[in-house]
Amino acid sequence: MSVTIVDESEATYNNLDEVLKDEPMAVCGVKLHVLPHGFRFNLKTRRPVVSQTNHSAAIAS
Repeated sequence: MSVTIVDESEATYNNLDEVLKDEPMAVCGVKLHVLPHGFRFNLKTRRPVVSQTNHSAAIAS
């Protein structure tokens, strides 16, 4: 299981204030983070927190 984080803090464009309920949205220039179980995300710094244990496990797989 994993968590997906879309960080729009540096987005270059979005139409979120214009779209209606069933219309497609557009968001450009975002950062996408996919974090598996055990990884964390710092909301203040907007960066993933990767411990040495998680880093070693990710390299091994």
